[in-house]
Amino acid sequence: MLLAAIMCLRRGRGNHHPTSNSKAQAKSTIYPLTLHQIIRVKVGSKEDYKGILALESDDLLEIFSEDRSGHVDVLIATRNLAKCQKHFKSRGLKYAVIMDNVGEEVDRSDDRHS
Repeated sequence: MLLAAIMCLRRGRGNHHPTSNSKAQAKSTIYPLTLHQIIRVKVGSKEDYKGILALESDDLLEIFSEDRSGHVDVLIATRNLAKCQKHFKSRGLKYAVIMDNVGEEVDRSDDRHS
């Protein structure tokens, strides 16, 4: 499922959060994906979520998936990773790397489907 979402991002059909009015929503697809990671963040409150939205608004990450259990999957460029991790840690948010190199996964998928 994550790979399908990534493929949509690559093709310019990003699945942004519908209520987000961030700059990220207005911009085109993030390239190159090789320098991006997918991080899953456990969001425990509305304030935590607002903090994630602020990072997206500042173009530090892109929200592309959420679930009802309070997890948000975000796409983060390597150059922004330290700032985002600092934010997560300062607020006690638990997070985990879901995909270390998005571009590699996309390329592997392209190879399998060609």
